[in-house]
Amino acid sequence: MPKASHRVELLEGSVVKHFADPEAYFRELGVYELGLEMTPRLMDFREPEWIRLERVYGLPYLDCPLDTCTVGLLARTIASFHLSTRNGQDCLCHWDNQPRNILFGNGRFHFVDFSDSRLAKPEDDLTHLLLFWAGEFSADRMETLAEVFVAAYQDIQPLHEYQWQNSLADSILRFDQRRALHQRAAQHVAGELRDTNRGLIAGLLAG
Repeated sequence: MPKASHRVELLEGSVVKHFADPEAYFRELGVYELGLEMTPRLMDFREPEWIRLERVYGLPYLDCPLDTCTVGLLARTIASFHLSTRNGQDCLCHWDNQPRNILFGNGRFHFVDFSDSRLAKPEDDLTHLLLFWAGEFSADRMETLAEVFVAAYQDIQPLHEYQWQNSLADSILRFDQRRALHQRAAQHVAGELRDTNRGLIAGLLAG
């Protein structure tokens, strides 16, 4: 289902997000109330109407030059977020981790727009994120960056191969349905290469 509409005001030093859906409001507010270093600082709110956040200045991370150091930093930032919100085998997952919701600036990553967030397996978040890479990179670059990403994440907390495969299947379905629903244009690489890259994602934890 598409999100209920919301409106965002960009102000000097802050951002005000107005919500049409109270459930989305409380999901998002709950994340910012944690005060994590990879999310914007919560400045003010009015239930269940709006949230005011400190404005983060950065670009969607896939619009920035990516190298192995940057990818490793991204993985460690996501792992720290997951670890900080862990509940048994699950953790808080962004769920809508498209590139514009992961901003990179001044050597740091910030995560925004948590209106779809939920407790789920960390593999759900990671496989969905990597599907964006599958449509952007050559196979060689995809393999190098994805391997660095997974290794850096597992330096902080482990991933499980069986769950990875289950999560990837679900993430592909969710990813493709969303692109069709929103009539998104094809990504930058041909469909055959995209499928090759998806195969690389599937094999990241094998063996």
